[in-house]
Amino acid sequence: MGEGACELCGKITQLDTLEVHHIVPEEITSQPGVRASATADLCQHCHQEVHDWYARNVSTTAYDPYSKHFKSRPSTEIARDYEAAYRLYAAYKQKLRGRA
Repeated sequence: MGEGACELCGKITQLDTLEVHHIVPEEITSQPGVRASATADLCQHCHQEVHDWYARNVSTTAYDPYSKHFKSRPSTEIARDYEAAYRLYAAYKQKLRGRA
């Protein structure tokens, strides 16, 4: 097996240990009008971290003050939020790499 690097932290590891991360989850890209997602090869640690980041920073619902209920957001908006959250997280990891 060859080696590869995590696209976020740069850790060199065996290719078969890198995990394919869909920047926009497949359950969102399978919706009409949402384009296929880019992917990134990540080490297990970064893959878990980015999913934790998503859980804190991406919402699939929005509060409607008129009905006083949460409503589903359009898939295209959710996809944009995932892409933006990934860019922010990647920039954060890049900044950390610069300090090392």
